[in-house]
Amino acid sequence: MLYAVQSRMLEKGSIIGPEHGASKIFRERERHKSGFFVGLHSHQGDESFEVLEGKIRFTAAGEQKECGPGYVVFIPAGVEHGFYVVEDACLDVFSEQKMGLFIKVMDGDGSFRTEEVYVENFPSSRNPPPGQTYTSREHVRKLYQTTRHLL
Repeated sequence: MLYAVQSRMLEKGSIIGPEHGASKIFRERERHKSGFFVGLHSHQGDESFEVLEGKIRFTAAGEQKECGPGYVVFIPAGVEHGFYVVEDACLDVFSEQKMGLFIKVMDGDGSFRTEEVYVENFPSSRNPPPGQTYTSREHVRKLYQTTRHLL
């Protein structure tokens, strides 16, 4: 089987994923408005980002780097990371499927904890264990909000 796509023609969405026969990796195009952010989190697999348009400030392991078109950012497994969109942006995410999504949560007393979330139809997320349900995207956003100030 061979799958080929002119990714320049794709506005957003899946470029490579299970629907194309991929069982381990995915590549997805995302578009975000200025001010959008993904709070600190980690995975049990590698992740990379390619900025195609706009500007994004990436935070990883306490370091920050503002990246524009042409930058490729690599985050190894287990490294806490997140990003803040400085200018409307388009980026490709290239990563492993089902590597888990572990969000760093700052509680009201200033302490931190990690919470694994299970997001339906999200390639990085694992399926919930028996007896648990998928985490709502609203709850994920609420958890991300707790570390926005660190981005």
